[in-house]
Amino acid sequence: CKTVVWLARDNKDEVKSCWDWTNGHWYGGPGEVDPQWPLDKHPGHADTPAITGALGGRSFSFNSRFWLNSNGFSISVPPEVPLYIAIDPPNPTTNIRRLCLVSKIPKDGPFYHWMRGRPHHLTYSECYANEVTNLTQFYVDIRPSLFQLARNLPDTSYLTAPVWSTWPGLRNKLDFSTLDEFVNHIRRNGTTRTVLRVGRGWESCLGEFHFSSTSFPDPKQTMDRVKSMGFNVLLRAHPFLAQKCAALYREAYDRSFLMKSAYAPAVNKMEDEMAANIDFSETIPGGAAEWWRDRLQQVRKSSGVHGFYFEYGQAYYLGDDARLEVNPNDYSRNYAETASHLGNMGSVAVGVGSSRLSMFAEMQKRSMSTWDAAGIKGVIPGVLQMGLSGYPFVLADPIGGGDAEQRPEPKLYVRWLQLATFLPSMHFSWDFWSYDNATLEIAKSMIKLRSTYSDTIVNLAKTAAETGIPMVRPLWWIAPNDARALQVDDQFLLGNDILVAPIVTEKDERDVYIPNGKWNDMVTNRPVAGPKVINAKVALGQLLYFTRIK
Repeated sequence: CKTVVWLARDNKDEVKSCWDWTNGHWYGGPGEVDPQWPLDKHPGHADTPAITGALGGRSFSFNSRFWLNSNGFSISVPPEVPLYIAIDPPNPTTNIRRLCLVSKIPKDGPFYHWMRGRPHHLTYSECYANEVTNLTQFYVDIRPSLFQLARNLPDTSYLTAPVWSTWPGLRNKLDFSTLDEFVNHIRRNGTTRTVLRVGRGWESCLGEFHFSSTSFPDPKQTMDRVKSMGFNVLLRAHPFLAQKCAALYREAYDRSFLMKSAYAPAVNKMEDEMAANIDFSETIPGGAAEWWRDRLQQVRKSSGVHGFYFEYGQAYYLGDDARLEVNPNDYSRNYAETASHLGNMGSVAVGVGSSRLSMFAEMQKRSMSTWDAAGIKGVIPGVLQMGLSGYPFVLADPIGGGDAEQRPEPKLYVRWLQLATFLPSMHFSWDFWSYDNATLEIAKSMIKLRSTYSDTIVNLAKTAAETGIPMVRPLWWIAPNDARALQVDDQFLLGNDILVAPIVTEKDERDVYIPNGKWNDMVTNRPVAGPKVINAKVALGQLLYFTRIK
């Protein structure tokens, strides 16, 4: 490896380095809501600040500054660089495309107040594989210099049982009655001993962390009842505090616990409420982060819930007027770190160098129940990208889309359900009992299928915690020199011995690439030898997957 440093002449200068985007295949990067695998399929974008929540809050939530090239080459950029990323759009005339990394601090940019008056630079490391090292071994060799290992294994209930979220399935109708009905349906349909995430709508106002007295007149009784039915209950937490939480807002204001703009707290509209962000720009004893954490501890004690899951935290939501004297990404890093001290049962929706936290990393919510990259087609590339970027414990979107406004149509729901069966977590919100009986039976069969592999999934999670090797792997992981395996974006490996090829289009057939070796088709129970492409017709109730024959 070598480290390259380019110094800017002054703060008005920008420093740029570019690499050929058409030379080999690229993986990694900070991640987007409609991810591409490999990255050379990306449509391109202009200079974009590498802050969490870039591109309108939709991207870069797990802000990896690492790129891997299939020719045995990698680039990584340290956090102290005020980094912008650009990818040239396709040019059919010249076929020239570049990945460009830029260091700059324009006055209207998110790094200006942090870097103002200080010299900036573009620093990056380039690593090269030796002639005998394949892509997989190259990644394994350089990984320790890129990402820290998780301190401990996250709570295994996320791995072994379905995870249920009230949002978006109970969108705008969450109260003690609908929650009771929801959990009773879950029990009756055979998914007991599970995680229940109580989402948006449980609070009296945004950030107060008190149960709404109208929706939950006796929260302790409600939570005790839910727990008695076998659920581990988590409440949604976030870094916002609405102005209408008047007394608490005044306290936070008086104690300087809110992020500031030029003259006052930086207030933005969040979920239909005007709210400020709790100041996570630094974590000191008696400071804002500790105050926020203590209030969550109080509601956990009073209600008896097991813990929390943590949404938002992206620097984008601080707004354009925020005056950050620190790296904007430190806000996200500190938020995730503070959240991790509230237990390992939850998940966090943002991360910057946060791979060491013993929590699940929640993918950016998919707002569409569609067949394209904004919906089901983006799930596998997103999970693969996060695993390669140091986050093996991935909580993908709820089946059907995590922020979708309408219930998914039945066929899309079933195919999404099948895709999720072998992911690190099987995440539900839209229920399956409201569909027809056929869909209900398919859902039960997929949950049962996953349960037969629960030991395998837990063992892979342990390996990930110990080594950093992803649980869900790209096909090239076992075929690093296979040109076709380098490009497959709709199949994945669970470990090295389970090859999953779900249907992610409206068709009931697909081509499947079988990498080298002997595999057993678990639908037909017939052996197949690779490398080869096979065409398979897949009935709606079937999930196409293969196990390695040793």
